Amino acid sequence: MGEHDPGLPANGLIPTSKIVNGTIAFQEEFSFAVFLYTKHKGNDYLCGGVIYDSIFILTTAHCFYEDTLPQDVSINAGKQKKHSPSVGETILAEQIYIHENYSNPFPHDNDIAIILLSRPLKFSSTINAVEMPKNEDQKYANEATVVGWGRTGENSMTSDELIKTTIPLVPDMKCKSIFKKNFSSDLMICAGGISTDSCYVNRFLWISSN
Repeated sequence: MGEHDPGLPANGLIPTSKIVNGTIAFQEEFSFAVFLYTKHKGNDYLCGGVIYDSIFILTTAHCFYEDTLPQDVSINAGKQKKHSPSVGETILAEQIYIHENYSNPFPHDNDIAIILLSRPLKFSSTINAVEMPKNEDQKYANEATVVGWGRTGENSMTSDELIKTTIPLVPDMKCKSIFKKNFSSDLMICAGGISTDSCYVNRFLWISSN
Protein backbone atom coordinates (compact mmCIF):
# COMPACT_ATOMS: atom_id res chain seq x y z
CA MET A 1 0.00 0.00 0.00
CA GLY A 2 1.55 3.29 -1.07
CA GLU A 3 1.72 6.67 0.63
CA HIS A 4 0.93 9.82 -1.32
CA ASP A 5 0.12 13.45 -0.72
CA PRO A 6 -3.00 14.80 -2.45
CA GLY A 7 -0.84 16.14 -5.28
CA LEU A 8 -2.95 19.13 -6.26
CA PRO A 9 -1.55 21.18 -9.17
CA ALA A 10 0.40 24.39 -8.50
CA ASN A 11 -2.12 26.60 -10.28
CA GLY A 12 -2.85 30.05 -8.87
CA LEU A 13 -3.73 29.66 -5.22
CA ILE A 14 -3.99 25.86 -5.31
CA PRO A 15 -1.34 24.40 -2.99
CA THR A 16 1.61 22.31 -4.18
CA SER A 17 2.21 20.27 -0.99
CA LYS A 18 5.82 21.11 -0.18
CA ILE A 19 7.97 22.87 2.40
CA VAL A 20 11.29 24.19 1.04
CA ASN A 21 14.34 24.86 3.24
CA GLY A 22 12.64 23.48 6.33
CA THR A 23 14.39 22.21 9.46
CA ILE A 24 13.58 19.37 11.85
CA ALA A 25 11.00 20.33 14.51
CA PHE A 26 10.44 18.81 17.95
CA GLN A 27 6.99 17.37 18.66
CA GLU A 28 6.95 19.11 22.07
CA GLU A 29 7.37 22.43 20.25
CA PHE A 30 4.29 21.75 18.10
CA SER A 31 2.29 19.35 20.27
CA PHE A 32 -0.90 20.36 18.43
CA ALA A 33 0.39 19.03 15.09
CA VAL A 34 -1.10 15.80 13.73
CA PHE A 35 -0.99 13.96 10.43
CA LEU A 36 -3.77 11.85 9.00
CA TYR A 37 -4.09 9.19 6.35
CA THR A 38 -7.11 8.88 4.08
CA LYS A 39 -7.47 5.51 2.38
CA HIS A 40 -8.56 5.68 -1.27
CA LYS A 41 -8.26 3.01 -3.97
CA GLY A 42 -5.54 1.09 -2.15
CA ASN A 43 -3.38 4.07 -1.22
CA ASP A 44 -2.90 6.16 1.91
CA TYR A 45 -3.10 9.92 1.26
CA LEU A 46 -1.26 12.18 3.72
CA CYS A 47 -2.60 15.42 5.18
CA GLY A 48 -1.86 17.60 8.19
CA GLY A 49 -4.11 18.84 10.95
CA VAL A 50 -4.37 20.69 14.24
CA ILE A 51 -5.72 19.50 17.59
CA TYR A 52 -8.60 21.80 18.52
CA ASP A 53 -9.49 19.87 21.67
CA SER A 54 -9.40 16.26 22.86
CA ILE A 55 -12.07 15.09 20.38
CA PHE A 56 -11.90 17.51 17.41
CA ILE A 57 -9.23 17.97 14.72
CA LEU A 58 -9.07 20.88 12.27
CA THR A 59 -7.84 20.06 8.76
CA THR A 60 -8.50 20.89 5.10
CA ALA A 61 -11.54 19.84 3.11
CA HIS A 62 -9.53 18.80 0.05
CA CYS A 63 -7.98 15.95 2.09
CA PHE A 64 -11.15 13.93 1.52
CA TYR A 65 -12.90 12.42 -1.48
CA GLU A 66 -16.64 12.43 -2.08
CA ASP A 67 -16.80 8.76 -1.10
CA THR A 68 -14.49 9.00 1.94
CA LEU A 69 -15.94 7.27 5.01
CA PRO A 70 -14.88 8.09 8.59
CA GLN A 71 -13.37 4.61 8.99
CA ASP A 72 -11.09 5.40 6.03
CA VAL A 73 -9.36 8.17 8.01
CA SER A 74 -6.76 7.62 10.75
CA ILE A 75 -5.37 10.48 12.84
CA ASN A 76 -1.83 10.32 14.27
CA ALA A 77 -0.89 12.53 17.23
CA GLY A 78 2.31 12.86 19.26
CA LYS A 79 4.50 11.41 16.50
CA GLN A 80 7.53 13.43 15.42
CA LYS A 81 8.29 10.68 12.89
CA LYS A 82 5.54 9.27 10.68
CA HIS A 83 6.77 5.69 11.00
CA SER A 84 6.84 5.37 14.80
CA PRO A 85 4.08 2.86 15.67
CA SER A 86 5.00 2.68 19.37
CA VAL A 87 4.94 6.47 19.88
CA GLY A 88 1.90 8.71 20.32
CA GLU A 89 -1.65 7.75 19.39
CA THR A 90 -3.46 6.60 16.26
CA ILE A 91 -7.23 7.08 16.31
CA LEU A 92 -9.91 6.53 13.66
CA ALA A 93 -12.38 9.25 12.73
CA GLU A 94 -15.95 9.00 13.98
CA GLN A 95 -17.35 11.71 11.71
CA ILE A 96 -16.08 14.22 9.14
CA TYR A 97 -17.66 17.66 8.75
CA ILE A 98 -16.72 19.59 5.58
CA HIS A 99 -17.54 23.28 5.25
CA GLU A 100 -20.86 23.59 3.43
CA ASN A 101 -19.46 26.32 1.15
CA TYR A 102 -16.24 24.54 0.21
CA SER A 103 -15.51 25.10 -3.50
CA ASN A 104 -13.73 22.25 -5.23
CA PRO A 105 -11.55 22.15 -7.25
CA PHE A 106 -10.84 25.90 -7.66
CA PRO A 107 -10.21 28.25 -5.95
CA HIS A 108 -10.71 26.09 -2.81
CA ASP A 109 -12.69 28.69 -0.88
CA ASN A 110 -13.63 27.60 2.66
CA ASP A 111 -11.11 24.74 2.47
CA ILE A 112 -11.66 23.54 6.02
CA ALA A 113 -12.99 20.42 7.70
CA ILE A 114 -13.49 19.17 11.25
CA ILE A 115 -12.91 15.58 12.31
CA LEU A 116 -14.69 14.09 15.31
CA LEU A 117 -12.47 11.40 16.81
CA SER A 118 -13.76 7.96 17.75
CA ARG A 119 -12.27 8.46 21.23
CA PRO A 120 -10.61 11.37 23.09
CA LEU A 121 -6.90 12.06 22.87
CA LYS A 122 -4.80 11.75 26.01
CA PHE A 123 -2.99 15.05 26.41
CA SER A 124 0.73 15.03 27.24
CA SER A 125 3.92 16.98 26.47
CA THR A 126 3.65 15.83 22.83
CA ILE A 127 -0.15 15.92 22.42
CA ASN A 128 -2.05 19.11 23.24
CA ALA A 129 -4.62 21.53 21.85
CA VAL A 130 -3.59 24.51 19.74
CA GLU A 131 -3.78 27.94 21.37
CA MET A 132 -6.50 29.89 19.61
CA PRO A 133 -6.64 33.73 19.34
CA LYS A 134 -8.17 35.26 22.44
CA ASN A 135 -10.22 37.71 20.38
CA GLU A 136 -10.87 38.47 16.72
CA ASP A 137 -9.01 41.79 16.93
CA GLN A 138 -5.71 40.18 17.94
CA LYS A 139 -2.82 41.49 15.85
CA TYR A 140 -0.21 39.24 14.28
CA ALA A 141 3.43 39.47 13.31
CA ASN A 142 4.57 39.66 9.69
CA GLU A 143 5.89 36.10 9.61
CA ALA A 144 4.35 32.66 10.01
CA THR A 145 5.82 29.28 10.93
CA VAL A 146 4.65 26.43 8.72
CA VAL A 147 4.81 22.90 10.13
CA GLY A 148 4.20 19.51 8.58
CA TRP A 149 5.38 16.25 7.04
CA GLY A 150 5.08 17.28 3.40
CA ARG A 151 7.52 17.18 0.50
CA THR A 152 10.72 19.24 0.89
CA GLY A 153 11.11 19.90 -2.85
CA GLU A 154 9.33 19.72 -6.18
CA ASN A 155 10.14 16.06 -6.84
CA SER A 156 11.05 14.86 -3.34
CA MET A 157 9.27 12.36 -1.12
CA THR A 158 7.25 13.45 1.90
CA SER A 159 9.31 13.97 5.05
CA ASP A 160 9.36 11.19 7.63
CA GLU A 161 10.04 13.75 10.36
CA LEU A 162 8.09 16.85 11.40
CA ILE A 163 9.66 19.89 9.75
CA LYS A 164 9.15 23.63 10.06
CA THR A 165 9.99 26.78 8.15
CA THR A 166 9.31 30.49 8.53
CA ILE A 167 7.71 32.45 5.70
CA PRO A 168 6.69 36.11 5.33
CA LEU A 169 3.03 37.08 5.27
CA VAL A 170 2.18 38.99 2.09
CA PRO A 171 -0.08 42.07 2.37
CA ASP A 172 -3.61 41.48 1.08
CA MET A 173 -3.42 44.26 -1.50
CA LYS A 174 -0.23 42.84 -3.04
CA CYS A 175 -1.71 39.36 -3.16
CA LYS A 176 -4.92 40.71 -4.67
CA SER A 177 -2.93 42.45 -7.42
CA ILE A 178 -1.25 39.14 -8.32
CA PHE A 179 -4.14 36.69 -8.05
CA LYS A 180 -7.02 39.07 -8.82
CA LYS A 181 -10.45 37.57 -8.10
CA ASN A 182 -8.93 34.23 -7.06
CA PHE A 183 -7.77 35.73 -3.75
CA SER A 184 -10.21 36.64 -0.98
CA SER A 185 -8.79 38.35 2.12
CA ASP A 186 -11.87 37.25 4.07
CA LEU A 187 -11.11 33.58 3.42
CA MET A 188 -7.37 33.30 2.75
CA ILE A 189 -3.92 34.13 4.12
CA CYS A 190 -1.27 35.06 1.57
CA ALA A 191 2.28 33.97 2.46
CA GLY A 192 5.52 32.84 0.85
CA GLY A 193 9.10 33.73 0.00
CA ILE A 194 11.79 33.24 -2.60
CA SER A 195 14.13 30.74 -0.89
CA THR A 196 11.64 29.40 1.64
CA ASP A 197 8.21 28.40 0.46
CA SER A 198 5.29 26.21 1.39
CA CYS A 199 1.70 25.46 0.76
CA TYR A 200 -1.09 24.20 2.91
CA VAL A 201 -1.87 20.63 1.88
CA ASN A 202 0.11 18.65 4.44
CA ARG A 203 0.86 21.43 6.87
CA PHE A 204 -0.59 24.50 8.49
CA LEU A 205 0.30 28.05 9.45
CA TRP A 206 1.19 28.94 13.03
CA ILE A 207 1.04 32.73 13.27
CA SER A 208 2.43 34.23 16.47
CA SER A 209 0.91 37.37 17.93
CA ASN A 210 2.99 40.49 18.57
